[in-house]
Amino acid sequence: NLALDHPNLTVWRRATVEAVEGRPGDFTVTIRQLPNVVTDACVNCGRCEEVCPVEASEPGRRAIFSELYDGRVVRTVDLETCTFCGRCAAACPVEAIDFTQSPRRVKVAAGALLAAVGCEPARRQHFEYLGYGKPGVITQVELAERLDEWEALAALGRLPARHVVMVQCAGSRDRRHLPHCSRLCCMIALKHAIRLRTLFPEMKVTICYLEMRTAGVGYENWFLAARQAGVEFLRGTPPEVQTDGRGRPVVEVEDVTAARKRVLRPDLVVLSTGMEPAAGIEELADRLGVQRDVDGFIDIFVRETPTTETSVEGVFVCGSASGPKALIEVTTEASAVATEIHAFLASQGRRTTAPSEVDPGRCVGCDTCLRLCPFGAVALAPRPQDAPRPEGVAAASLLATIDPGHCRACGICAATCPELAIRHNVSDEEILGRLAVLTDGVEAPVVGFYCRECAGAAIGLSGQRRDRYPANVRLIELPCVGRLSAVHLVEAARRGAAGVFVAGCAEGRCQYRRGDESAAEQMRLAREALAAAGRAVPMELWHLCAADRAGVGRRIRLFVARALGDSETLAALEREATLVDGGANGCAGCPAAAAGPTAGEATAAADGRGPDRAREGGERCGCRA
Repeated sequence: NLALDHPNLTVWRRATVEAVEGRPGDFTVTIRQLPNVVTDACVNCGRCEEVCPVEASEPGRRAIFSELYDGRVVRTVDLETCTFCGRCAAACPVEAIDFTQSPRRVKVAAGALLAAVGCEPARRQHFEYLGYGKPGVITQVELAERLDEWEALAALGRLPARHVVMVQCAGSRDRRHLPHCSRLCCMIALKHAIRLRTLFPEMKVTICYLEMRTAGVGYENWFLAARQAGVEFLRGTPPEVQTDGRGRPVVEVEDVTAARKRVLRPDLVVLSTGMEPAAGIEELADRLGVQRDVDGFIDIFVRETPTTETSVEGVFVCGSASGPKALIEVTTEASAVATEIHAFLASQGRRTTAPSEVDPGRCVGCDTCLRLCPFGAVALAPRPQDAPRPEGVAAASLLATIDPGHCRACGICAATCPELAIRHNVSDEEILGRLAVLTDGVEAPVVGFYCRECAGAAIGLSGQRRDRYPANVRLIELPCVGRLSAVHLVEAARRGAAGVFVAGCAEGRCQYRRGDESAAEQMRLAREALAAAGRAVPMELWHLCAADRAGVGRRIRLFVARALGDSETLAALEREATLVDGGANGCAGCPAAAAGPTAGEATAAADGRGPDRAREGGERCGCRA
């Protein structure tokens, strides 16, 4: 194996990560490695396994067993079940078994770290409610093992089952079990269904589903091939699998398409079970300092793009560790992460902006920034004796500190600090200065704050389309709308703004995780402050992405008309919205819808999927109605 024999590659088998220290580009990893007991002198004669009296934790194996490791047969001892009786060592003709070995800890220096722990098949507790364990109820994994044997039956003209029912999303997309879609189950079911129909043309195969998700280039052809092969697709999933008096499976399912209940009596029920995070991923994520998503997988840094970066600089993720993926996706990510790690090690890292800094002369040691930082870059530490401190703050008080290696310069801490004690690379003075210059001499200006990420892409693409917005609109770019504070909004109102809109990333997809939440809270505080002063200024928070490029100009024009109370212009824009073909998309009056269907929506309409399916994955209108 060329990879294993490479001089620059060291493989630590039976090893776990105990600790990670250091900074991006200069990590120290503590590894604990269990002994293999069987040395390289082993000739794989198998005598040790023959004399071993103990069964391993995995059924069908002894406490000493052989496994295929990257094309090589390696003998291994299951230390959890081995009784260390010594029979294997006595039977070994080459004295290759050494029980004197002990675990060892090693510290390894690393410039970058990669988590590629994969995922695991769902435990039976997630799909046992469907009748798993009863006669005639198996999983797709078990069916795959049977298919090799069934090929011999097909050659003999024997039929192992007359009717096979496959139940999709067994335990998946269910908040009681696995809330996420495992993405592989539909393709596995289609592959097995086609193979069954090919081997046994007289076998009836029914797939019970809610949605067949064939996400991938050419994957839709598998669905079409299954239909052509005669596979029946029944839209609806059963709540359970029952058995009749003879012990055969009985499946009662509501056929959504036909609007009637059907009772199926198959010979075999196959559950398409999902995937879940690998065991120990929680501990590994904690040691690496990376965040996990709501499903328990390692979260990627930029959710809008298929990246391999995590929330910690210098730590990458690849494959199904960030969510279930097909083999072709895993191999593609492997190539991508190799390139990204090389670029990271050959450069100064991914940082392009300076991290935020704390002014100890203003910091009072509250935990506001600590609670709100989405990357865990803020900590409270004892205040140094020589550090300045605000009046009335004790010398033994705590001081907020920002880790430059974890800070992403989103600006949320600077915007929310009640003491204005955090300096950001885009300072308050700079933002207020832009406001002063841009609104000077403009009658009833409308101010728009937008992030340079998703909203910036939408506005930039809108400009390339020669879209228009009124001349009194003044746009101010921020690294993230989380940098926006109530001070900036109140200042815009003080300078005569007729309205203020804030445009951030697509909802739930902020590249700095909580920027839109912070902006919404600052807008609430600004409204309260203006209401106390007897002033009301229209404010709106928008969620935009590149798919909204066609409707940005109309959305701005609608907002300006509402802010200025221009009923005539507003009525004309609303009439225009209803006349444009995109108004049929189901978002009447929505600027993105009014601008017409996107290419993805047009394709979806052509093949009958409808606009909602086309907008999945970010191609959505951005309307919050």
